[in-house]
Amino acid sequence: MNFYFSLDVKAIAYPKQANPPPIAIGIASPIPVAVAIANPTAPPAVATPVILPNSFFSSFSMLFFFKLMILIICFCLIQRYSTVFPYFGKINIYVCIMSATKRQLLLLELLENEEHISVKTIEWSYKMEGLKYSKSQFYRDIGFLKTIGYCIENDNSGNFNLNVSMSDNYDFLSNYYKHLAMSNLCESATKINKDFLKFIVFEKNSTLQNFTLFNKVFKAVCNKNNIEFKHTSYYFPDKIETYKLSPFLLKEYKNRWYVAGKTNKGFRTFGLDRLSDLKVLDEIVLSKFEIAISMFDHTVGLNFSDHEPSIITLSFHKSQEPYLKSLPIHYSQKILPIEGDRFELTLYLSYNFELKQELLKYGHFVKVISPQWIKDDFKLELEKTLKHYK
Repeated sequence: MNFYFSLDVKAIAYPKQANPPPIAIGIASPIPVAVAIANPTAPPAVATPVILPNSFFSSFSMLFFFKLMILIICFCLIQRYSTVFPYFGKINIYVCIMSATKRQLLLLELLENEEHISVKTIEWSYKMEGLKYSKSQFYRDIGFLKTIGYCIENDNSGNFNLNVSMSDNYDFLSNYYKHLAMSNLCESATKINKDFLKFIVFEKNSTLQNFTLFNKVFKAVCNKNNIEFKHTSYYFPDKIETYKLSPFLLKEYKNRWYVAGKTNKGFRTFGLDRLSDLKVLDEIVLSKFEIAISMFDHTVGLNFSDHEPSIITLSFHKSQEPYLKSLPIHYSQKILPIEGDRFELTLYLSYNFELKQELLKYGHFVKVISPQWIKDDFKLELEKTLKHYK
């Protein structure tokens, strides 16, 4: 049997007596995924749901599938007839993010941090992190990462390189592994301290309100269906409007999810947390995903601008350089060498409200150099602000 993937499946049956040691029964297989059956009392971070691309199953062994199904059915029967098998109580079946994902996370970190990295360096890094290394497993991990879209190149000297520009859906994959890394961290934390959550502080403004709409809207985007909904504006909370939208994509911005598409008034974005009475219509529309994504390519935030993209030149105090390098304003950002106590930075963007807000937060550390009309707009905004302090 040839397995492409790397993941461990672990089933845990908890005996009924107080505080028993769990009995671990499982199969090792190569696929990294989620929860089959979960005990609601178990820590939520132990297993993480993952959507697998269709290509994953092209090399998936049916023999393994039947073995897994038999195992799950047996456990379910034990749970159903627990009076016959009094030793077993609630059953938890987890596909845990274990050694395979840890290896892949480390491998990606190494590839992203170094332009060319040798197998010896990777092997040493595995051992430093307490991970087992084998040549065959390493090449399976490389093969798996290539399968899901990463472009990993191997030169004649045995060094590996991650080609970001040639990787399919690099941003999506980076976020996918970012969440896997967080799940991996939470899993490790539960083994150290059951009260681990108090040591991990998430953004206070993170919201899950109306997040259940995500799946409904996502299916409409994929199936190219129009949607209809009621929308509440933050500017006019008493005014509720009904919209019909051809949805083209879902976009995350500052811990909120938005749907972008076309209304009868042009391209718009709507926050999922402000939608209600959403209906998926039978109408099929032509997707303009490429147009929408190209508009976002030159946009900070969500508001499309009537201004054509242009080069915006800014001057920053040198103290801001490390922050702007680690957290760029936009992917088009280019930082020029420091001269004296300042440096210049260029962006290729459409000027909009969110970009202005983003730049204003730097206060006296930033100065607009060009174009002149943006410089004038900034000056006007600052003059309005100063009036509040006179």
